[in-house]
Amino acid sequence: YLEKAYRYIHAAQCSYCRVVALPPFDGEAELKQMCLLLQKVIVKDDIVVFTACREDGGLHAGAVTEREVRTPWKYGEDLCVEEIDGVGYCVLSDESLYTPELPRAAMLMGGEVLIWMDRRAREMDLKVAQTRAAENKMFVVRASSAEQDVSYLVTPAGATACTTFCHAEQLAWALILQSDGLSKTVYPGTDIVRSRIPNAYKELIR
Repeated sequence: YLEKAYRYIHAAQCSYCRVVALPPFDGEAELKQMCLLLQKVIVKDDIVVFTACREDGGLHAGAVTEREVRTPWKYGEDLCVEEIDGVGYCVLSDESLYTPELPRAAMLMGGEVLIWMDRRAREMDLKVAQTRAAENKMFVVRASSAEQDVSYLVTPAGATACTTFCHAEQLAWALILQSDGLSKTVYPGTDIVRSRIPNAYKELIR
């Protein structure tokens, strides 16, 4: 895992990528130790690398930059949004994305990019990721093992910006604009936060 991670991080830096999401790893090291090892290959101060490992029955995730290592995302603990270089990041794992309230809460807490660490392939995964991205106007980055499924990036418009192939180890990237996730307007005069009227939902679905 570490050898491949070094290779892909190096390629990402050569391609001027600012966010790298590596798939979860198993058993090679503790999360903090792995993050410190990944930090050794980071030579640019504007890139952040995400990784995760399975511990205590769930995935624990961390973020690595040239300056620091953060490991605030732990399975079973409160939802957490971390601001790194002016961008709000949140990490969810496995079926968590299927719960609409979690991505929405992350968005309301300032999350702009949602990293989805996943180890299983489900028929509805991409559609769910597109729905969560569009309904919260945030980026969703899925990181999955090539042996299990594909990885992809979904824009706040719900479009798939890039994807890997299943059973093929590769690096996929796309050019995105941070401003796309800052605007919460879907149509002129609407806002996904301020324009929602929960009290009217019962009448609307009759």
